[in-house]
Amino acid sequence: FRPSVQPYLRSVMAIDPATELAALRLPVLIVSGRRDLQIGAADTEALVRAKPEARRFHAPGMNHILTNAPPDREGNLKLYADPKAGLTPGLVDAVATFVADVSR
Repeated sequence: FRPSVQPYLRSVMAIDPATELAALRLPVLIVSGRRDLQIGAADTEALVRAKPEARRFHAPGMNHILTNAPPDREGNLKLYADPKAGLTPGLVDAVATFVADVSR
C-alpha cells in the first residue's frame, strides 16, 4: 500500500472486531460464508463468541462480496470484478427479516 494510507491501515489493524462487537448494546446480524477470502471461520466464531445473542446468516458458498463463489481461489477472485454476480440466495431475506424484527 502506498505510504499515505499506511498509518490508517495500521490504526485499523489495531482494532479487535470481537471486542468492539461485545461492547455494542444493539441487535446484531453476523453474516458469513465459507468461501470468504478475507474473514475466516475462526474470525467469524470469535464474533459469535463475543455476541452469542446475535443472529446469524451463514451461506457455505458465499464469499466476502456476498455472492456465491466457486471453490477455487481464482474463480472466487474473478467475481470481485463481475458486476453481474448476484447476491447469495437468502441473504436479502435474512437482512430484511432482521431489520423488520429489530424495528418493531
